[in-house]
Amino acid sequence: MIALLTELTRRYPPTPYIYKTALQAGEIPPDPETGIGGFRYPKDTLLTCSIIGVHMDPELYPDPEAFRPERFFEGIPDDLPMAERGRRVWAKAREMEMNYQMLPFGVGPGRCIGRHLFMGIAYSVLDGLLSRFDVELVNPRPLEPEGGLSVGPPPGGVVVRFRPRAR
Repeated sequence: MIALLTELTRRYPPTPYIYKTALQAGEIPPDPETGIGGFRYPKDTLLTCSIIGVHMDPELYPDPEAFRPERFFEGIPDDLPMAERGRRVWAKAREMEMNYQMLPFGVGPGRCIGRHLFMGIAYSVLDGLLSRFDVELVNPRPLEPEGGLSVGPPPGGVVVRFRPRAR
């Protein structure tokens, strides 16, 4: 379930970008490979970080448009008990967060205060659904951000089918 929620918030982050205000003047040196950067900014500059840009980087996430929760199990042995595999997926996701590779709720002291509420509710809902139903992804679609404050699947863009599990 942790891998599912991590992939869900990677692919469809609650917000596509975050803003930060520079507390002091600074400089971004040019990247030696791309030349991007090489500018100064004054104090109080509004800086934008593209969360979607990070989450859709093919170097961090091969085939970034694919919805693949199993990507977070890579490097975790299959023979471990499920609870231990979950702990390792959780630790991997937190490490990616600390390395600015996974930013669905922002990062640092300005991180979204609703993060824990979202995760708690999501776990409760998924636990209730996944324990009783098999879920099949019927119609996956690539994310097409259109600006605004919140991004999620476009209307009708992601269709799932719930099938009751045989008891």
